[in-house]
Amino acid sequence: MEDKNIEQRRYNKFSTSFLNNIEKEKDLLLLLGTDNFPMFLQAPYLYYHKLIDENTSQSKTLLDLCCGNGIHSFTGAKNGAKVIAIDYAEQSIIICKKRAEILKLNVDFKVGDVQNLKDFKSEAFDIVTCAGSLSYLDNNLFFNEVYRVLKRGGTFICVDSFNHNPIYRFNRFVHYLRGNRTYIVSIPKKQTV
Repeated sequence: MEDKNIEQRRYNKFSTSFLNNIEKEKDLLLLLGTDNFPMFLQAPYLYYHKLIDENTSQSKTLLDLCCGNGIHSFTGAKNGAKVIAIDYAEQSIIICKKRAEILKLNVDFKVGDVQNLKDFKSEAFDIVTCAGSLSYLDNNLFFNEVYRVLKRGGTFICVDSFNHNPIYRFNRFVHYLRGNRTYIVSIPKKQTV
């Protein structure tokens, strides 16, 4: 539980800083998906959004877990899918709602714990997405909830580093030493289902 609280505080602090800057630079809210990453990091996110784009339509329901400040939450909504997006950090959800207002896209953003999706019925969603968040979660709890809320024959789309990147590991360790991150990383091995 303490690990989740550390990450929640970290994201709330980042989001508060972001909110303070958007008053000066409203264009920050228009940056979505891969536009938030340097060119050398874009490839996996381009593929992630391509998969979301190919799997969404007006008849689909999509649940975006660990949505952060919403940069990956709008792809399905652009295709007419009904999208609900959840994050643990309250300040991040404020950013998401401001983005939705500016973009004029309907995404239902909620504060919540993705390891306990009790507000959703079993087999409620056609698609569940998650970007870059597996290291913050108890993967057993998380995946049990993902598979519970995903419709039979539904699609889970996820992009994550799987802790193979030495720069990612080093960065996380430096932030751990500064008291800004958790030490334990619980990323599962890469697998295709």
